[in-house]
Amino acid sequence: MNRIINRTEYRFFVPGKPASFRVKAAKEFKTRARRCAREFFEAPLEMDNLEIRLDHFHRKSVRSDMDNIAKALIDALNGLAYIDDKQIRLQISQRHDLRKVVTLHEHPLDVIKPLQEFDEYLFVRIREPARR
Repeated sequence: MNRIINRTEYRFFVPGKPASFRVKAAKEFKTRARRCAREFFEAPLEMDNLEIRLDHFHRKSVRSDMDNIAKALIDALNGLAYIDDKQIRLQISQRHDLRKVVTLHEHPLDVIKPLQEFDEYLFVRIREPARR
């Protein structure tokens, strides 16, 4: 029987509005994302098969595409969270409109803690592959 011994997950959030890689605001968003992530990564992760999950919480109407936000965020973390984004094997992104009822399945409690202070944020989780 194969048992999963350990699986590390890094969690942080980027307050404010995330930006698509296609817009002018992308540079500022990437800088903000790197600043938020910096305290969680002493050195870039080296293993392959990383997973990244992005949850965008907002209270206003949103026009940007989650795929383009994900691309901006993943590019921003190159060389900081991981050596190269080629190490990411799975990326999941989801938007949550807080003006409606939001149901979260299999999310850690941390994902909603920023709601106490922010109307909009991107919650980021980067998971290492399981060690057997």
